Amino acid sequence: MGEMYKARNLNVDKKNEDTWKRIRAFFQPYGITALEVTMMGAALGVTKGGRKPLSKSFGTGGVLRGSQEFQRFAQGLITAIAVEDAGSLKILEEKSEDIIRITEEYANGGLSEFEKIVNSSDDDDIVFKHLLKRLNQSVK
Repeated sequence: MGEMYKARNLNVDKKNEDTWKRIRAFFQPYGITALEVTMMGAALGVTKGGRKPLSKSFGTGGVLRGSQEFQRFAQGLITAIAVEDAGSLKILEEKSEDIIRITEEYANGGLSEFEKIVNSSDDDDIVFKHLLKRLNQSVK
């Protein structure tokens, strides 16, 4: 599966780059990478925001290439999101660009909810609890 995703990194919408930067800055002291942040945004998009096409792609959504544990996990999650979205395994016959774009669009769709969660409190513990609650809802 990893070979499918060696093409590039994840993109975010350039017009939302400042928002993504603020969200990544919140998580950075905790060692949470841009890829992990983008994938959390995608999970929120799957349950709350839906797919929202990117007006202009900008490659700061995280390093997808590689074989580190989370990169492999993200590759599997991208595949699962695409299959769920398409309702069929036939999506896996498409180009990896098209498969990856589905997750990018869900991350873009989940950005507003993600921003609300990160801005919901000055207490990081409360923010993390709120985020975990929402992410748990997304996997049910």
